[in-house]
Amino acid sequence: MGALNAPKVALGAFSSWLTVAAMSKDSSAIVDDKADLRGALDLSDAEWHRVQPEGDTVEYTFVPHTDGVTYVALRQSSDPGGVVLVFTPSEWDAFLAGVRDGEFDRPA
Repeated sequence: MGALNAPKVALGAFSSWLTVAAMSKDSSAIVDDKADLRGALDLSDAEWHRVQPEGDTVEYTFVPHTDGVTYVALRQSSDPGGVVLVFTPSEWDAFLAGVRDGEFDRPA
């Protein structure tokens, strides 16, 4: 999978989403297709990396699982016990491709 090479602005979008998801009171709008997987991942020894060196930011880690797949996990630095987003390698690759193609660029 290689090193994280997505621009910081794109990961900032995840930061905003995490904040909205944490504040949402309408849980029916949230579909969690990885609830079982998230519970099975061992994040206790995960080495979390900050996108920005200071302040509230997104943190990411690569988590190997017993199924042989290494997943990408994201969380908000201000709430390390809160929402953790988990992505498969193909989902993460699609995200990075979208970043490279400008799908997350802010309107001019």
